[in-house]
Parts: sequence; structure tokens; C-alpha cells
Amino acid sequence: MASIRGESGALPMSFAHDVECCCYSEPPMITKKMLRGSASILALFVALALGAPALAQDHGLIFLVRHGEKVSEAEDAPLNPAGEKRAQCLAQTLRDANIHAIYVTDVARTQQMAAPLAKALNLKPIVIPKKNISGLVQTLKQARRQNILVVNHWDTLPDIFEQLGVGKIKFDYSEFDRLFIVSLAGGGHPSLTALHYCGTP
Repeated sequence: MASIRGESGALPMSFAHDVECCCYSEPPMITKKMLRGSASILALFVALALGAPALAQDHGLIFLVRHGEKVSEAEDAPLNPAGEKRAQCLAQTLRDANIHAIYVTDVARTQQMAAPLAKALNLKPIVIPKKNISGLVQTLKQARRQNILVVNHWDTLPDIFEQLGVGKIKFDYSEFDRLFIVSLAGGGHPSLTALHYCGTP
């Protein structure tokens, strides 16, 4: 049986081929099949991670992603068409993950990235400035019983991971398809699982 391996170990899944570790330099072709596959795997992962209903009441999961592909390297560059498609794909992937809150930065492309899921779930994303990493992390720790989506940046996510207690996890600047899931369960040592979502087929 195949498995999906993250930073915290392997999860047995007979259809793990739907989530692959892949990097690309061209904008990805995001298909309906990929949307369905990503959503199915995330739904199963959430079920495995949360386990029984009683455990689900004790802790939640923090889903962290970088914003999608952008039109340029300008500081305030918005998403390009590939990034907009990735935002739609993220919404399909997490729509059944029981997300209670969404946190974005004061940079518009993170808000664009979160918009499709926020609309689907009737949530209003909460803006925490990009530079206020400590404030974001404090908020996440206080809301540890909720499932939360965080949309942030390539240069801030490693510091967020470090302050959450899972190490300073880094990834390549060309990667827009990384999905990180942090569990702060039970007040013990936090755990992290790293996946790829909505990549090339």
C-alpha cells in the first residue's frame, strides 16, 4: 500500500498517487480530477488526524499555505491566472475540512488566495499584517481547538513554523503547491505534516 509521507511520518493511503511531490517552473494545469483527488485526500487526512469526536473537541488543525502564483516580483503583485486557479483549487481541497477561521496578511494576494474558500464557507478572513508574525502565532495558539487556514508568504512561513514549535521548515521559492498541517494537540510537542496540493498531474 502506498503512503503519503510528511514531516511527522507516513499515512497509509491506497490512492496516494493523487498527491505527489512535484516542482514546476511553468504555471500548472489544474484539472477537475486534481480538485477531486486533493479534496478526497484532505478529507481523509482530517478524519485520521482528528480521530474520534471526543479528541476533535480537544484540538484542531492549522492549515498553512503560501499565496498562489503572482504576476510579478513587485511587493504588492496580485495573483496571476494560475494563482487564481490555485485559489479555486484550494477552496475545493479544504471545503470539507471544517475550517472555522481564515487568517491572511495585509498583502492583497493572500486575500485573493483565501477569497474562494471564504466565500464558500461564509467566513470573513482576518487580516494580520505580514510583519506581525508573533501576533499571528499567539492567535493561533489561543484558538488551538479550531481548524484554521493561514495564507501567508514564502519568507514568513518558516518563522511561523518555528514559533509554532515545529522547526524552521523551508521550501523552494518556486513552490506554490505546498500545504502544511500543524497539530497542537494535547499541549504536547506540536507535529507537522507537509503535502503538495493541486500540482501538475
